[in-house]
Amino acid sequence: MKTITLGSSTVSYADGKFTRLVNRNAEAMGYKETVPNPTAVVADPDTPANPHNIPNPEAKEEFVLRMLDELLVENVVAVEATKDAGVARKLARDKAKSDFGR
Repeated sequence: MKTITLGSSTVSYADGKFTRLVNRNAEAMGYKETVPNPTAVVADPDTPANPHNIPNPEAKEEFVLRMLDELLVENVVAVEATKDAGVARKLARDKAKSDFGR
């Protein structure tokens, strides 16, 4: 059994279902099994001594949880920005009406 805890909420999954959840979400979110090797000399041939790509140091589960965290934060930003924009628009409208005597 695997669990994901956010604040005071916990969701549990049977191991096989958790693996499926992680694998499918990692795929949907763009996880790559290999990533560019930051120390590779790309101008030189791709060899075992100079691999252009290396195994991704971030595990799939870590990646999915990081993406989930980013999604949650971005949703907050989107909602708050929309609300802030509405307030700013109302203030600007009120000021313009006042400036032009309406």
